[in-house]
Amino acid sequence: MISKQEVVIKSLGSMMQGIQGVSGGAILGDGNIALILDPASLVSAA
Repeated sequence: MISKQEVVIKSLGSMMQGIQGVSGGAILGDGNIALILDPASLVSAA
């Protein structure tokens, strides 16, 4: 293991649920926000 990071994973609100390829969001340990991608839906959309 190279590093360890704690994150808080949250589901997206109703306003962003319809976005294809994005399944959630994460608040990283340093306070930054990252989107959690769904690779299967990204590939099927191409």
